[in-house]
Amino acid sequence: MVTIDGEASVVVGNHRDRLEKDFQKHVLEVAETFGWEWHHETDSTKSKAGFPDLVMWNTEASRLLIVELKTDKGRFRKRQKEVIDELRYISQVAGFEVYVWRPKQWDLIVQILKVFSYDVFNKLKETEK
Repeated sequence: MVTIDGEASVVVGNHRDRLEKDFQKHVLEVAETFGWEWHHETDSTKSKAGFPDLVMWNTEASRLLIVELKTDKGRFRKRQKEVIDELRYISQVAGFEVYVWRPKQWDLIVQILKVFSYDVFNKLKETEK
C-alpha cells in the first residue's frame, strides 16, 4: 500500500517487477488514481511493429503521453527505438509527451502522472540510459 502525498492509496506491489505486464498494472493503477485514461493494444499483431505500450491522456491536465514500458533490464527491438525517436521528434511541435519507463524510475513516474515539470523530465531522461 502506498500513499501519495496523502491523496491516494494504491497497491503497487514490487516496483522492481520482473515482468513488464506486472509493471504495467502498477503504472495503470497509479495513473487511474490521478484521473488518467489509457489505451493498451492487447493484441500487438493488430498494430504496427514498434508502437509503444500505452497511450495515456488526462483531459483536465490537457496532456497526452505515449509510453513504452521496459523492465529494468529490458532491451529495445530496433523498430521500437526508431518509433520512439520518431514520436519524440514529432512531439516537439505536436505538444505530447513520449517516455520510456522502467521500474527503477518509479518515483519519477508517479511525479509525472501527478504533476509535470521540466526538472522531472530531465531527471527521467538521465535515468533512461
